[in-house]
Amino acid sequence: MDLSDEDDDLDDLDDSSECSDSSTGGDDNEDDTQCSREFQPRGPIWKVADFSPRCTLDTTPPQVHSNRLCLRFAYFTKYFPETFWKLCAEEETNLYSVQTRAHRSVRTSASEMTKLAGIHLLMGLLALPRARLYWSRISAIPLVAENKTRDQFFDLRGMLHFVDITQTGITN
Repeated sequence: MDLSDEDDDLDDLDDSSECSDSSTGGDDNEDDTQCSREFQPRGPIWKVADFSPRCTLDTTPPQVHSNRLCLRFAYFTKYFPETFWKLCAEEETNLYSVQTRAHRSVRTSASEMTKLAGIHLLMGLLALPRARLYWSRISAIPLVAENKTRDQFFDLRGMLHFVDITQTGITN
């Protein structure tokens, strides 16, 4: 096992390389003191000046292009076409409500199902702590409250089904 000081000498060489080679000869102690004085970290220099913002904010709201909204809706309907909502509403949800509520149907349609899906998407974005708060007098969200009443929402959400339970053998 070698315990020589050769490793320590390499560390000293690295520190001396940071100093400028202003003197080619002379006393090494003078170079070390000059080097340590030259590379002292210096704090920031603060100056008093008037504030001028680098950018100006435009107060006009951005224009919403109708074709951008159409593209988003077209993208959504690509994955959830009208036929999906018709199947979900007329064949599955209405059927499930008749099967489980003593032959009473919720009588929903494809447009009602798309409203339900939109309300759920909006609830995911706004994230109030309770679903009933979207219809409360204090914190009502008009886009939700104007499209579906609270009781209709909970009734339809409770009956929402995508498959016929008699065909699968599952009893919910």
